[in-house]
Amino acid sequence: MATVNDTLSDLEDLRQNIRGKINVLGFADDFLLLVKKGDDPDSFDILRKYLDPNAPGSNPLLIAVDELDTLEASYQRYRSSQDELAEQLSDSSITYVDRLRDIVGVFPDDPRYSDDPAANPGSDLYQQHVATETARLRILRNTTEIDNLQQQVQIELAKATAISNVMIHYGNQRANITEAIGHINASQEAVKSLAEIKNPWTGLVNGVVQAAGEETKGQLEAEKERIAALEQATIVGIEAEATVKTLLLNMSILLIDSQEAALTLRQELGRLEGLLREKSDLERKLAQRDSRLARRYFADPVHRLGVQSGMIRANLAFEEARQFLFFMSRALEYKWNKRNWFIPHLGRTHSSSVLFKLRNARELDDFYQAMCLYDVNPGFSYTPTPMTDWFSVREDFFGLQRTNRYGQVLYYTDPVSGERLTAIQAFRREIQKLHSQANKLITLEFSTVREIPGGTFFRGPRFYADGTMWSKGYFMDKIDSVMINLPGSHTLGYTRLTGQIIYGGSSFLRNFAPGQLDPERPDRLRNEMTAYDTRHWFYNLNTDTWDSSEAQSVPILMQLSPDPRVPNEVLKNRSFKERGVAATRWTLLIPTWEGNQLLDIDELDDIEILFDHHAMERP
Repeated sequence: MATVNDTLSDLEDLRQNIRGKINVLGFADDFLLLVKKGDDPDSFDILRKYLDPNAPGSNPLLIAVDELDTLEASYQRYRSSQDELAEQLSDSSITYVDRLRDIVGVFPDDPRYSDDPAANPGSDLYQQHVATETARLRILRNTTEIDNLQQQVQIELAKATAISNVMIHYGNQRANITEAIGHINASQEAVKSLAEIKNPWTGLVNGVVQAAGEETKGQLEAEKERIAALEQATIVGIEAEATVKTLLLNMSILLIDSQEAALTLRQELGRLEGLLREKSDLERKLAQRDSRLARRYFADPVHRLGVQSGMIRANLAFEEARQFLFFMSRALEYKWNKRNWFIPHLGRTHSSSVLFKLRNARELDDFYQAMCLYDVNPGFSYTPTPMTDWFSVREDFFGLQRTNRYGQVLYYTDPVSGERLTAIQAFRREIQKLHSQANKLITLEFSTVREIPGGTFFRGPRFYADGTMWSKGYFMDKIDSVMINLPGSHTLGYTRLTGQIIYGGSSFLRNFAPGQLDPERPDRLRNEMTAYDTRHWFYNLNTDTWDSSEAQSVPILMQLSPDPRVPNEVLKNRSFKERGVAATRWTLLIPTWEGNQLLDIDELDDIEILFDHHAMERP
C-alpha cells in the first residue's frame, strides 16, 4: 500500500507536470512566435487566432475545456457528491498554505509572515505595494514639473506690458491667463494630497483614497475637454505667445497624467485590499479544516491527496485561460476604443465586466465567441487612412520658429544672459540644459498630445468663430512606425547614432463622435478623447511570469543628416505599432559620447520625429 510520503511525492510530480502543460511560459513561447510573424498588427487579432479552440494544436482555452471534460468524467466514478468534492479541495491545507505563501511571500509559520505589504519582496502584496508607490511618485514628480513650467511661464509673462492684458481666446470668448494657471495649480494640489497619504493600505485611509478617486474621474474628463479646446485657442497680449501656449499645454498634460495616476492609485489600492481580505479568509478556513476533516470520509490523507488532483488541474487550466481572455478583452477595448463593449450571445449579454463571474471553461469559450462576434460587427466600418507627419522638437515643442509669416528672421531673448538669439541658437541653448555632462547624454521629455498646424497628426474637429463645426477631424489615430532625424552640419564623421526612446505617461485616442464646445465653458471640448494607460506588459524569462513596466522603452537608430526632414525606410522603428500617436510622456535619450564624441550640440539644428500613422475620417 502506498504511504503518505509516496502520495505527496506523486502529487508534486503531477503538479510539475501540470505546470509544464499549462504554465504561462509554455503559452508565451507560442504567443511570442505569433507576435513575431507580424501578420496581424492588433494584439486582439493575435490573441483571437491564438485562443481559437478550433485551431490545430493546443492553447489555454482548449486545454481548460479538455480538463473540464476529464474532470467531469472522473467525477462520475467518484462516490461522493460534487459539493463534497468542491469543499474537500477548498479545505485542502496544501492549497491554502501555498496560496498564503504567494500572497505574503512566506509560509504562515515563518516569523516574517505579516500584513505589511512591503515586508517580503516578490509577494503579491509587495507587488501591489510597488504599484501604489509608482502611481504616488508619478503624481509627486508631475507636481515638481508643473512648478518648473509655471516658473517659465512667469518669466515670459514678466516681459508683457501688463499681465492683466494677457488673455486666452477661445473662438469668440476669452479668459485671463492667470485664472488658467490658478486652475491647474489648484487641481494638481488636490491630486497631490492623495499621493502624500502615508500607509495607504489601512482600511480608513483606503476609503478616503477611493472616495477621492471617484471625484478624480470627473475631473479627468473635464481636463481632457479643457486641453482639447486649448489646442485651438490663441494667446494675445504677449510676444512669446507660442512659447506660453506650449508651456500651458504641457502643464495641462501633466495635470491629466496626475489625475490618471490617481485613478491608477485607487485601482491598485483596491487590489491590495482584496488580497488582504483573501488572506484573512484563508487563515480562517485553515484554522477550521482539521475538525471538519476528522469527521469526513476523506480523513484518510492518502485518499484525500489523490482525489484532489483532477480539480487542481482543472482549476489551474481555468485560471490560465481566463488570464488570456482578460488580455484579449482589454485588447478588444483598445482596438475599437470602446471601454464597455457588450453583445448578446447564447442567451446572455456578454461584456467586459462579466469575465470574472464566469464559472467554468465552457462559459469562457462562450465569452471568447462573443468577443469574436463583436469584433466582426462593432457598430461601424473601420477603414484606416495612412498618413505621414513630421514632429519638430524645435518648432512644435520649444515653439522656436526661424522666421515669421513674412520671411523675416525671428529672434528670442535668452532669459539668463539677455542675448538675442536665432531659433537655432535658442534651440541649442535649450538642448545644452538637457545635456548631462556626467552621463554624456541628452534627455528630452516631450508630449505629442497636440496637433501639428496644417498636418494630419492627431487632428481634431474645427469650428467657426460662432461655434459651428466645419470639420470633424479624425479618430483612432495610431502609430505605424517612428523615425528620428537629427539635421545639422555634423563634422564628426557619424551618419547614424543609437539612442533610446520611451513611450509613457498617458495616451489618448479621439472618439468616434467628435466633441462639442461647451457654450458655458469655452475652454472645454466635451467627450472628445479617451485616455489609456501606457503600461507595457511582457513575459519575463528570468522569473517565468508576466511582468509590466510603466512605459515601453526600446533602442532606436537615429539618422545624422545635413538636411531636415529626410526619411529613411531602413531606420523606421515599428516597436510602438498600434499605440496612439498622442502620448503625454515620450522620452528620447541621445548619447553624445561613447569613447569618442558622437554628437556636437553646436552642430545640431533640430530633433525631428517622423510618424507614419493611420486614422479614420469621422463620418
